[in-house]
Amino acid sequence: MTTTAMMRTLDETRGAVRVEDVYDTDIGDLWQACPTPQRLARWIARGEGDMRVGGTIQTVFTSSWTGPARIELCDAPHHLLLTTEPGTSDEGQIEAWLSEEGSQTRLVVEERGLTMTH
Repeated sequence: MTTTAMMRTLDETRGAVRVEDVYDTDIGDLWQACPTPQRLARWIARGEGDMRVGGTIQTVFTSSWTGPARIELCDAPHHLLLTTEPGTSDEGQIEAWLSEEGSQTRLVVEERGLTMTH
């Protein structure tokens, strides 16, 4: 696996990070890691709460960020959109896209709304 990451500026104070990688598993298996709390915790975050579109979950990411996220869109097994810290000045988004590449799966994750410091 080779992880590719890119940062970009959204405006004067906010930015985005986009990370992508190809995993040696099929799209269904990788998608199941998203809503399965035990698998998700091993990979990127712990989450508890209302796991449905419109529901809010409490998350603890491996990056140490902790807070609420609302599930905005869930188009299994290809697209997931979360709003982090909904309704606050720190509101952001985490969006994930999965696509098949033969017997492997490409995962692209973009986190938008990160505070930029100069």
